Amino acid sequence: VLANYSAVQRTERAKGADARYVVAFADNYGLGNRIATVTSALALAVASRRALIVLWPRGRMHGRPDYDPAGVVDLFAPTLVDWSTPPDAQRAVRQCAEDVARRPGRKGTKRWAIGDPHDAKTAGAFLKFDFSSEEWRPRDRVLCAYGYYYWGWALTCNAALDGGDGDVLADYGALQSLLLTPTAAVADRVGRILGRSRCDVGVHLRKADGAEGPSTHWVAKLRAVLVPGATAFVAADPQSTLTKKLILASFPAVRFLDRDADAEATRATVDGVVDALADNYVLSACRAIIPREIGASTFHDAAVARAAFGFAWPRNETLAYHAQPPRDPIFGPAHCDSYTAAKSASARAITGPATRLNAPGRKATPEGGTN
Repeated sequence: VLANYSAVQRTERAKGADARYVVAFADNYGLGNRIATVTSALALAVASRRALIVLWPRGRMHGRPDYDPAGVVDLFAPTLVDWSTPPDAQRAVRQCAEDVARRPGRKGTKRWAIGDPHDAKTAGAFLKFDFSSEEWRPRDRVLCAYGYYYWGWALTCNAALDGGDGDVLADYGALQSLLLTPTAAVADRVGRILGRSRCDVGVHLRKADGAEGPSTHWVAKLRAVLVPGATAFVAADPQSTLTKKLILASFPAVRFLDRDADAEATRATVDGVVDALADNYVLSACRAIIPREIGASTFHDAAVARAAFGFAWPRNETLAYHAQPPRDPIFGPAHCDSYTAAKSASARAITGPATRLNAPGRKATPEGGTN
């Protein structure tokens, strides 16, 4: 299905006024949130055989013009999708933009594919809909997709997109890899970090520092999985500075973006957002990623999904990332009906990436993607 989608994209766009679209409104800021929104919209576009339009505005959140200022052209090359909006769809897209400004209520409007991030009923419809024999919303030529967190997991569990192994993380990673190709600027930063070496274990620190100082258990976690000769990379936010320093003191060879690429991930500048994306792609180039702790992070999940696809992680190991799903049933890509309580229980017994260090899989490229 994914292999044929590029032809669907070209064919639909060529239809002009008769073309059918899904519009991804990636205007909820935060890099992970934006990636989640466009990936979910691609899932719907692929399943419903529509072309995709991506709107990724330069940020102005909470009245701050310097918040998440990077546009999609700064981060991703237009390989599958032309980032421009076709003239025949511009009026419909403007109507959707006006709806965003009004913040539609729980039911949204008819031209929204999904208008409420907590609309479990809509996500359930995506999960069960038979895309092979029916058309999704045939009377609506342009459908707009918006959500604070991502709901595309419901489609990756649908038979229309299921890759055959039933693993939603790998399928979600395949969608990302199809749509999003990092720009040369991002690839350059990834290459400066990795060089010719590989990454065996990745760690994402998000708000790891506590009131009393650094989080010491991350050192114990790394010590448990870093076999002799293994390499590690740590992606850390500003609220994890003390924990990052503690890890560096314990493992001097661990790689960091700011030290190994002379870069700084931040939401305040375009270069800072480019650095943050490079951080994410290096994390996904690691053959194993230590599962996050309790607490949501779309940044973490984007890297995990891409790595699960790129390295063909065994399904029994990807279940480790579903062991403690968030309470919001729409949040993560881990809530398919196939994930039973028994499977979740077995996942809690999985220690994480230690068993994956010598696992075969797709080879990570120097640019931080996969082939």
